[in-house]
Amino acid sequence: MTTRDETEARRRWANDQIASLKLQRRGIDEAINRYEDFVALLVQSSAALRDAADDRDKAAAPKKLKANSPLVDYLRAALADCGQTGLPVPDVIERVIDLGYKPGGKSKTSPKTAIRSELARRSKLTGSGIVRVDRGRYAAAGQPRQLDLVDQ
Repeated sequence: MTTRDETEARRRWANDQIASLKLQRRGIDEAINRYEDFVALLVQSSAALRDAADDRDKAAAPKKLKANSPLVDYLRAALADCGQTGLPVPDVIERVIDLGYKPGGKSKTSPKTAIRSELARRSKLTGSGIVRVDRGRYAAAGQPRQLDLVDQ
């Protein structure tokens, strides 16, 4: 081979290498674009899920009652969605306090004591809207029965 032929062969080899690398780069750029699109979808999806969760939390957040509402109104509101199985007293106390109950009057009774006493008292009164369903569990009267379904 002559020097000219060797130079031409090297030039063709170098051009083939450049073409091969450009083809690889195009494939890498396409893969990068696909992953960037995927990440953008993940971001949108996460934002949509977060927004949906925020909407659910806002809908499920307890509504505040008027400050001068009687304790029984707070109890009824706290028990409104608990179903026939009711709630244990600590959960009722937590919900009533979350609704904004603060004991009024001159009594130095703690909110927990007031809530416990009112639950017990109201559950014994006919037509109060509160029933005792089990030891330490209370529900709103007239709650729809929750069915326990068995997989077949």
